[in-house]
Amino acid sequence: MTKHSIFKIILVGGGTMGPVSPLLAIADHIYNEKPETKFLLVGTYHGPEKKAAHGLGIDFKAIFSGKLRRYFSLQTLWSPFAILLGFLQSLFIIVSYKPNVVVGAGGFVQVPLMYAAWVLRIPILIHQQDVERTLSNSLCAPIATKITVTFEHSIRDFSQGSGLFSEANNKVLWAGNPVRFNTKELPAKSAALKFFKLHSELPVVLITGGSSGAEGLNKLVEKALPKLLSFAQIIHTTGKPSEKSLPNYHPYKYIERMDMAYAAADVVISRAGLSAISELSVLHKPAIIIPMPKTHQESNAAMLWSKKAAIVFDQDGTEVDELLKGVRNLLLDGNLQKSITSNLAEIMPAGAEQRIAKVIYSLAQ
Repeated sequence: MTKHSIFKIILVGGGTMGPVSPLLAIADHIYNEKPETKFLLVGTYHGPEKKAAHGLGIDFKAIFSGKLRRYFSLQTLWSPFAILLGFLQSLFIIVSYKPNVVVGAGGFVQVPLMYAAWVLRIPILIHQQDVERTLSNSLCAPIATKITVTFEHSIRDFSQGSGLFSEANNKVLWAGNPVRFNTKELPAKSAALKFFKLHSELPVVLITGGSSGAEGLNKLVEKALPKLLSFAQIIHTTGKPSEKSLPNYHPYKYIERMDMAYAAADVVISRAGLSAISELSVLHKPAIIIPMPKTHQESNAAMLWSKKAAIVFDQDGTEVDELLKGVRNLLLDGNLQKSITSNLAEIMPAGAEQRIAKVIYSLAQ
């Protein structure tokens, strides 16, 4: 494939931005290297991915998908029909679009589309972000042509064959997790402070709960706010409109310029989604991690705690004074900041989007 070859890629993921963010990071990188490339993002009907795709000028189509739960639910009865309908929609999309490669990073919407791609003999790449292998990736792994993983130990979670029932040993590759910006691309802190109408007299704490799951984190933060605001300014993505008006408190339903938010922040309080953790790693931001209870995020957070790569708190078991002490210590202790950011960088290598792009180029050939 020459530098100016035009090829088409279907990206598939949605429901939340977790499975979508790494796909958009990969698309950004490929656009920069090969601007002739065409992308189509296939996602859910009601998730945030459609808005994200259109914001980057990427075409979007929605399909039905059924969430395959590990427990019984009445919604499970509908899932087989939704998956079948999504599979038929996927066949039509693939035949019409004629992609060179299909790429997904988890999420149940990828299952019907990837099996349609397999039937039509289109190369498939799946990326495993989290420490714990997702069910959707487990279902797609046997038919995947290549698998990339964020963590080196995750290589053991997948068969090393190069396709269904094959025996080649180069199928699974350690790549890290793609992110859309790095420290070289961040705005100056002075510009970021001005953007959010902040001042330079107090440090800045960025609090973000992701595109879902902010409610429990918000409740904990709300209890801590009076004392927290006595020694820090707060940028807070709440996931919903907020009318709270307090000095040094800046709530937002959603922040489009997260590069500005990261540039302003001295410390970040975040969920344990891999997209957020990957950004913290690449941007060298010291963080307090509060995973969403009873989700795969707890495994991600446990790994960070074991590697001393973040301060980790449990949402339901953490007292306000514990959180305040953790924030204050992280703001004031420069050695602790350096240790945390260094440890996080070691377990998650930068440059994943470039590594995964090379895999995609080889599949497109």
